[in-house]
Amino acid sequence: MTVIARMSRALSMWAAFVGAVVFAYGGLIPRSAGADGPLVHSNANSRDFWEHPPADWYMGDETAAQRGERPYPAQPMPTPHDELLKLVSENIKLQPGFHIEVLASGVDCARQMVFGSDGTLYVGCWNDHVFALKKENGQWVSKIIIKGLRMPTGVGFYNDALYVADIGKIHKYPDIANYLENPEGEIVYSDFPPYTSHGWKYMVSDPEMPGWFYIPVGPPL
Repeated sequence: MTVIARMSRALSMWAAFVGAVVFAYGGLIPRSAGADGPLVHSNANSRDFWEHPPADWYMGDETAAQRGERPYPAQPMPTPHDELLKLVSENIKLQPGFHIEVLASGVDCARQMVFGSDGTLYVGCWNDHVFALKKENGQWVSKIIIKGLRMPTGVGFYNDALYVADIGKIHKYPDIANYLENPEGEIVYSDFPPYTSHGWKYMVSDPEMPGWFYIPVGPPL
């Protein structure tokens, strides 16, 4: 199911995925039945499961064949910068006229990106923070500018304001370029379901209808 949220002065941009940003899960501690304990089971039919899901909800119920094997091997950590450069140069082949480069490494759990009007690249993440990347002396430098949100994966930009969509809300950060050291946000929408499982959001603008965000809610049916 998809909803369309109408807000004044709200227009998002999709940034072209220039370069490479590393993705990794973090901070998830799976449960384990051990060799003799009962199989791990979650009651997904309860409201509490969706509002307060266990850290390993994405693994599903444990089966007899998996007994004692949890936690599963961890997700890959961010690739070191030099190794990432080598992987990109040796494995990605482009058509003539195209160019690819690594903008930054160590940007964990990156999901969506959007450019600001001054060329700053904002990156929404699958943890609790948002990155800003700026070019300084010919090099891209990344820093965390917003913390404490619930999976702020979706980012949009309009009229000098950064919009961030997390699990249950859309946050607006006016004049963001001048407040990167201490952004002050306001909640402009707060009626999304608060469920973590498949609850992360993305923001897409309609170039023919300025002021509209297209935002997915839940997994496709």
